[in-house]
Amino acid sequence: MLNKVVKYSILLLAVSFFAFSCKTQKNLVTQKSEVYSVPFKTLSTKTSVSFSMDGVSSFSFGGQLRIKRDSIIILSIQPIAGVEVARALIDTSGVVLVDRMNKRYCISSFAELKTNFGFDVNYHSIQSVFANVLFAYEKNSDAHEKDFNKMEIPGDKTLFQRVSGGLSQEFVVDSLLQSGTILSEMGDVKWNYMDFSANVGGRKFPMKTEIMMKSNKRDPSSSHQLSYLSLAFSHKKVEADGTMNFAYKVPDSYQRISFEEIVELYFKNK
Repeated sequence: MLNKVVKYSILLLAVSFFAFSCKTQKNLVTQKSEVYSVPFKTLSTKTSVSFSMDGVSSFSFGGQLRIKRDSIIILSIQPIAGVEVARALIDTSGVVLVDRMNKRYCISSFAELKTNFGFDVNYHSIQSVFANVLFAYEKNSDAHEKDFNKMEIPGDKTLFQRVSGGLSQEFVVDSLLQSGTILSEMGDVKWNYMDFSANVGGRKFPMKTEIMMKSNKRDPSSSHQLSYLSLAFSHKKVEADGTMNFAYKVPDSYQRISFEEIVELYFKNK
């Protein structure tokens, strides 16, 4: 009788362990699969931003970051709460910078940014970095597990790798996306996530993101060339899928200037 009890106990423990292992593995796969899709339709955050160019010119400001998935990203610069002095609008065509204090603005396509400054970016990659998801750089849609080669690394983490069109991408994931890297001849972009204390779309969301961009472009004839750019975003409040206004039109009275002039005015003379 005792032997029978022992056998049943061992069998029960084995079944329980197997069920727990399957459940754990299933949860792990589910969690990792979530790192591919943007977990919101709209997102709004109260944000503090630290900005540095070439390690010389640097400043910090408060503001608001708003994202409408696959459409537009708006960063409103508000040194005093509710008082906007400038804003940056990013959509699938490029970037618009608006200086409300001096009533001027500039527009640049992503192709122009690449040519002038050596930073090769596109809308989908920028959105993905803000949304804490993996992406295949050349695709304008959600990435999938099959897009990457995977390798287990120390710390129970997985390294996701992809090489395409001269670009090398790497992402470090545990149950959450922790960091990402893009390496190319034009330059390198690296970013890290911290403080996953918010909840967006049923998922943990980082309250801090650090982005480092290093350009390998060397053009002695250009006085506007950037070699290093650093951004740090610290969110104080996150709201997802609420009612948000994304409409904006640059006033006709504003003067249009070049992107290079913005760099010259705000950074090179500091």
